Amino acid sequence: MKVHLCKKVVQKFISILLCVSILSSSMFLYLPKNNIINTSNVIEITQEEINIIDNNTIEVSDNIGNPQITSRSGIDRKKVEQEKTIYEIYELIINNKTYLYFDNLDKVEIQKDYLIRNTENLSVYINSITSESLNILSDEFTINNTVENYILKYKKKVTCFPTISHRVTSTYGNRATRNDFHSGIDLAGNYGDNIYAYKSGKVIKVQYSNVSYGNMVLIEHDNGMKTRYAHMSSIIVKNGQNINCGETIGYMGSTGNSTGNHLHFEVIINDKTVNPYNYIF
Repeated sequence: MKVHLCKKVVQKFISILLCVSILSSSMFLYLPKNNIINTSNVIEITQEEINIIDNNTIEVSDNIGNPQITSRSGIDRKKVEQEKTIYEIYELIINNKTYLYFDNLDKVEIQKDYLIRNTENLSVYINSITSESLNILSDEFTINNTVENYILKYKKKVTCFPTISHRVTSTYGNRATRNDFHSGIDLAGNYGDNIYAYKSGKVIKVQYSNVSYGNMVLIEHDNGMKTRYAHMSSIIVKNGQNINCGETIGYMGSTGNSTGNHLHFEVIINDKTVNPYNYIF
């Protein structure tokens, strides 16, 4: 009787274990697939492996460097744009074809003034531009070489011949034929020929006369030198006027103590006349 009872208890326990096993297997089959973790598909992402493609998409790399495109949702990362630096650059434009570039306005103005003071018939001006790079700046050698070449080519004349004709009809000094001292030289020409200023300076005397020097202009130059232009037919400058080298101041004639059309030209140093020949030839 006891053996039979034990046998029933064992059979009942085995039945319960079998039911529990079947129930567990059924529940496992119905679990959501998203809850199953497959460690072989996990991608390790670091800060350096994230590449923002656009506002909605990013690119990440897995452990072996393969790019993976995925949604940006769930990743909070600010987009940082590097601000570009803008530089103000100054162009020195020479004759509308040569460009020199400076980063300092004072430097470019010094070069401009230097060119203007030492050249003539040369176009020079400054223009301001902007640039994202300083690589366009001209180096010191290029600047100096370019400026000096333009000065050689367009060098301003310091002295200018006072007449069109270079024919001397009377020299400086004692004249035996007239028994007098000639304080200048006479340059012959045609009536109405242009008379030019020998150097830049300022007109300090204008005289209209039919005696002695006749119509005469006296110019004072920056080094204290003075030059006189006499016997002109007419004068086109006035007292106090600043004159440039080679500028027309009047026209050839034979006014005053003169025997024909010519220019009486004098060079005066320390208020004494000197031989003009070596100054103009």
